[in-house]
Amino acid sequence: MLRAWWLSFRPKTLTAAIIPVVVGTALALRAGEMQWWISAFAIASALMIQVGTNLFNDALDFKKGADGEDRLGPKRVTASGMLSLRQVMGMAFLSFALAAALGIPLVIHGGWPIVAIGIISLFCGYAYTGGPFPLAYKGLGDLFVVIFFGWVAVG
Repeated sequence: MLRAWWLSFRPKTLTAAIIPVVVGTALALRAGEMQWWISAFAIASALMIQVGTNLFNDALDFKKGADGEDRLGPKRVTASGMLSLRQVMGMAFLSFALAAALGIPLVIHGGWPIVAIGIISLFCGYAYTGGPFPLAYKGLGDLFVVIFFGWVAVG
């Protein structure tokens, strides 16, 4: 079961959450405004957003029929039956809740702009393959990845 959860988190993609925060940390260090605890909470929160997005993608692609057992590429835990749709969706919501909780110290330090960034990031993480206008299915997935795991995460 632990192997299934690890696969569902898609560890090869997690650098997309870590690297932009490290770049932002380097910029803060160079500017003389570095605070390690901020970087630690930012990395942890970004990781939970990435994990939650990956989980929603796994579950919703299965639900919509985009991924099945005959899928080419890395195994998807919902489509392969390793985990149920309900389990994966529950963990996705838990990951987003953890991201929000880990963001509280960042909000206390950075104020309301962090709340706005967090809410929009969570919404877009779900909307990548979920909701009435799934970004990945409309050819906008890569653009939003660049925006949120590029400019926004570095900032």
